Amino acid sequence: MEVFMIKRDVWGRRSNMSVHEVELSLDGYRYFARQIDCEKGEQEPILFLSGAFQNMDAWDKFVRYFKDKCAMVLIDLPGVGKSDLLPEEYGLDYLVRGVVQLLDHLRIDRVKILSASYGTPIAYEFAKKRTNRVSRLILAGIMKEIPPDSRDNVIRTVEHLQHGRTEMFADEVINGLMNTDPSIEINRRKLVIKLFRSQLLQLTPDLVEKYIANTRRLLNHPPLRIDNSPDVPALIFTGEHDPFTKPEYCREIADSFRNSAFTTIRQADHIFHLEQFDTVIQLCDRFFFKNALDGLPGCNSMEYRGILGDGGGSFD
Repeated sequence: MEVFMIKRDVWGRRSNMSVHEVELSLDGYRYFARQIDCEKGEQEPILFLSGAFQNMDAWDKFVRYFKDKCAMVLIDLPGVGKSDLLPEEYGLDYLVRGVVQLLDHLRIDRVKILSASYGTPIAYEFAKKRTNRVSRLILAGIMKEIPPDSRDNVIRTVEHLQHGRTEMFADEVINGLMNTDPSIEINRRKLVIKLFRSQLLQLTPDLVEKYIANTRRLLNHPPLRIDNSPDVPALIFTGEHDPFTKPEYCREIADSFRNSAFTTIRQADHIFHLEQFDTVIQLCDRFFFKNALDGLPGCNSMEYRGILGDGGGSFD
């Protein structure tokens, strides 16, 4: 059974954007999305799939950047944001069904996908199962599974929350996702740690439950099958000092694609979108709109797989 609702959003009118809020239900679990039309740019939208501590509103700077370039769709799948808690036994197949349901109801045939961290396996599986519905795919901070050297850290974050140890939880998350080695230069490190820690300490009871269920889902889910990656142009990147989805893990995913580009963001770790926003947004823009990727300040050298088009990486 599916429930659907659209309404005009006040924020959209203030920003000269046509914004529609969407509510759906899949197998009894409600979730929410936001459709943003674009009068002058491309009608094929960017679909945003969020990381573990993100929701639709976390993409605000990206939305404001792309609002005159193309349409956009943002989604808080069950387990994210204000959407319903999703029990841990529901896996990637269910989350992919949620994406399909949304796009079907909005009558959107094809999208460009920008996914980060927790959202990347969902994006990968959606592109694999519905390849004809994806024109370009960005996987920012991805790996096929939580590796052995990170599992204990991730498990401890859940245990800290279960026992109300929020300070220890925040420390564990920061140490797991950020590179805190003082000998390594990370752009805006002190400010990002301050902001991120404040966010972690203010998780509501609802978000605590969602973090525990979502994290257990990742811990228990089998590794991504990357022996038959989707045949779509893909961009894979992370911070050069990412201690969680390490560059070598991301490169392994890039190697599995027929057409892909891989790079790392300088002076950044897993929170690259806060540490080096200008570099990240320019990289996404160039890839989505088929401009050359080489020579972008803030990126290390590009590594390409497959057949490249003209212009140093502007491939179809």
